[in-house]
Parts: sequence; structure tokens; C-alpha cells
Amino acid sequence: MSYHRAVPRVLSIFVRAGLDQYGDAEARLSELFDRQLPGLERDVLVVDNLLPAGATESRRGRIVIGGDNRVWEFSAIDAAVAHLGPSIWRYDLVNVVTSAFMQLYVAYLERFRPDVVSALAGHRGCLGHIDCYNEPI
Repeated sequence: MSYHRAVPRVLSIFVRAGLDQYGDAEARLSELFDRQLPGLERDVLVVDNLLPAGATESRRGRIVIGGDNRVWEFSAIDAAVAHLGPSIWRYDLVNVVTSAFMQLYVAYLERFRPDVVSALAGHRGCLGHIDCYNEPI
């Protein structure tokens, strides 16, 4: 196992809309990190689009904030970035994931390995999967 630095710092921005659907998704994401990327220093920022803006719950390594569902997960990401401010730059890698990450096509999850994190850490790059976006980007 190799990483860019001894213990990479990763932030997972986990977007959900309550717990009725995909209620176990956050635990499954943690299991994926433990299995495929052991040894990371990881924090989680949960943005719940069903909680009111300004709502917060905090414990060591995990914060839950209220989101904004105007533009689904995209406005939740905006809420996360606004909440973090400049502290986002403390992390070597920011993982953005929705609670539906284990649905439909999941082969992309195999790409999250120590060698990939090493290649991305410290660079302004992106690795991920967008299953549907109807506008050119």
C-alpha cells in the first residue's frame, strides 16, 4: 500500500435525503473505505437535504448539516463547501458521494484503491462516476 503521504487526510461529503431510502449507505461507505483504503485519516460531512439549513450535529470525525434540495445533490455540495470554508484545503482528497452510490452500476467503486489515492492526492483532479447528466459539460 502506498499513499502520497504517510497518512492521507480524506473528507467524505456524504449527501442524503433522510434515512428512509438507503439508510445503511453511510455504513456501507465506511466499510468500503475500511476494506479498500485502510489506514486513511477520514472525516465525514453529511449533508441531509431534508434537514433545515443551519441544523448541525457533530461528533469527532463526523458532522451532519442541513442541506438545500433546490438542485438535489449539487446544492448539497454547495452547502458542504460553504460550511467548510477554507478548512477544505486541510484534506488531501475530498470524496463526494450520495446515499445512492451502491445502486445500479457499481464497478467504478473498484477504482478507489491506495495507488489511485496516491496519484490524486495533492493534485486538483477528480475521479468519479456520473451516471446521468443531460447537459454537456
